[in-house]
Amino acid sequence: WGWHQWKVKYIPVNADGTTGEMFCLFGNGPGFAGDGMPAGWNFNGMSGPTRFNLPSSCVYDNDRNFYISDQGNLRIRRVLADADDDFTTAQAFVQSHQNNIVETFANVMGVRTLPDAGYDTNSGDGGPAGACTFNVQSGFDAIPQMRLAIDRARNLLYVADSDNSRVRVIDLNAVPPTINIFAGGGAMLDGSGLLATQVQLRRPADVDVAQDGSGNVLITDTFNNCVRLVDFQTRVIRTVAGTCGSDQYGYEGDGGPATRAKLQEPGGAYLAGGANDAAYTVYVADTINHRVRRVNAVPKNP
Repeated sequence: WGWHQWKVKYIPVNADGTTGEMFCLFGNGPGFAGDGMPAGWNFNGMSGPTRFNLPSSCVYDNDRNFYISDQGNLRIRRVLADADDDFTTAQAFVQSHQNNIVETFANVMGVRTLPDAGYDTNSGDGGPAGACTFNVQSGFDAIPQMRLAIDRARNLLYVADSDNSRVRVIDLNAVPPTINIFAGGGAMLDGSGLLATQVQLRRPADVDVAQDGSGNVLITDTFNNCVRLVDFQTRVIRTVAGTCGSDQYGYEGDGGPATRAKLQEPGGAYLAGGANDAAYTVYVADTINHRVRRVNAVPKNP
């Protein structure tokens, strides 16, 4: 993605782990343009019909459709796949996407309220994703929020609806796709052992899905200074790093239990561990502490 560059970029990774040249895949300059039009392609990012405003995250589904969190435009946009993907070279791959159609996938009527102003009950839960609304920061000084994650096994798309203090899930199997609350909106601060919707999140910036097929979801609860894990089957939430609370920030705890450590506004986290691993490893971008931290041996189930 391209924060403050308004572009989605493509960097091929070779079999030996080295990277190739960088290309602009979608996007031109700041603004909103391109819905219903071919995405276009350009190698220097200075031409083409598509415009984003602070794109903060992108994922693709099983059909190779791209989903982009167009944060500054308060939308999730989709670039539809076609049959022309060319993987022979990086340049051929970028060029083969020039005719892919861009569309607004979620949040047709973008609105923004002040942070912590409360959740609008008309935000679209239980209805089509195309009619929902999100609440995230916009403007040049906005921090990265509204990140996406996809569960390809279940065809579910997760979005950190950051300033609504919720994580929401879009069912891509439904026609049209529907959106609902997955976590947040409750009154309990820590909430370990409770349902995810009974817990109070505070402006979560990031979300990740386990790669072991379980569907478990990791949430970076940024302004509660902690990281949480939701069991997909039971929807029970627990804290796996940090001490939850808006006033529970600092830097301490290395070498000890992760849930007694202190983080400060973690901006992102990654859940590592395959089906054959006994436990997860969690990597945390401890943003205001200017460190990346690791949590070992996180149990897969509560």
